[in-house]
Amino acid sequence: MKLFSVLSLPLVMLTPLQCSEKVRCDDVVAEARAVGWPEKQLPTVRRIAYRESRCTATVRSKTHDSGLMQINDIWLRDRRLKRDWPGLAPKDLFNSRTNLAVALWIYHQSGWGPWRL
Repeated sequence: MKLFSVLSLPLVMLTPLQCSEKVRCDDVVAEARAVGWPEKQLPTVRRIAYRESRCTATVRSKTHDSGLMQINDIWLRDRRLKRDWPGLAPKDLFNSRTNLAVALWIYHQSGWGPWRL
């Protein structure tokens, strides 16, 4: 739950379903910063998270992409990822911090190519 105050209006409790896209995407930026994304890349991370998942951590596509940054399951078979992230399972990609951290790992390996920028 988040508490928001507008001028002198009382605090209103908002559930994630009531939050605007901007609030949710701003949270993504804060989490991306926390897992080590370079400041310069944060606007792109936000744009991709919005485009891919509307900044929603629990999204799964028909093409086996998961989470905020819509990481494809094929990455879970990458030997380098297995070495650096032993035991990573598809369900782990629904955790926003894990998803953003794995996306950062992918970015270090391949740049923005996997997201077709």
